[in-house]
Amino acid sequence: MANPKLAPGEHILVNVTATMRAMLFPTLELLLITGLGWMIIGYFDRIPTYDELGVQTGLTLSVQGRNMLVVAWMVLGFLRFVLPLVRACRSRLVVTTSRVLLRAPGLTTSLDTIPLVGIYNASRRGNHLIVNTHGFGPILIRNMPRTKKIAQTINDAIAVAHHNAAGQVGGGYGGSGGPAGGPQYPNRYQPLR
Repeated sequence: MANPKLAPGEHILVNVTATMRAMLFPTLELLLITGLGWMIIGYFDRIPTYDELGVQTGLTLSVQGRNMLVVAWMVLGFLRFVLPLVRACRSRLVVTTSRVLLRAPGLTTSLDTIPLVGIYNASRRGNHLIVNTHGFGPILIRNMPRTKKIAQTINDAIAVAHHNAAGQVGGGYGGSGGPAGGPQYPNRYQPLR
C-alpha cells in the first residue's frame, strides 16, 4: 500500500506493518519441512534395489519420484512460509491527524478507514493493539510493533480530534498557531521509525 492520499493539513503520525516476530513459527516450519523433506529424499537416494540374483539394479526411488518429492517440498515451503510472509507484510496501520487506516493481513484485503472522532480509545495487550470504536466495538490488530507508543499516539490524536470537532479554537494539529511550514508537534507525535 502506497502512502494514502492525505487531505490538506492532515499528517501521518504512525505508519507500521506487522512485526518480524510474526514470522517466527513459519520460519521454524520451513526449517522443519526442509530438514525432514531432504532427510527423506536422502534416505531414498541411498537405498539400492536388487534383483532375484542379488545384483544391484538401481535405486528404489526413480528420478521422477525424487523430483516429485522436491516439488512437494517446494510447494509446502511456499504454502507454509512465503504466503504467510506476504500476508504479514501487507498488514498495515497508518494513523493520521484525522483518521486511522487499517489493512488486515491477507492478499486481497481492502483498506479500512476509521475517523478519529469515531474512536474513543486505544489500548494494547502484548503486541496486539485494541482500538475501541463507537458503535462497532473493539477492533483487534495483531502483531504490531511498539503498541504502547502507538496506543498513546492514537489516544492523544483522539483528544485533539475531539477538541477540534467541538469547535474550540487554538491548539490541535492545525490552525494559525503553527509555523508557515505546518503545525508544531510535541515530541510524542513524531512518526515511528
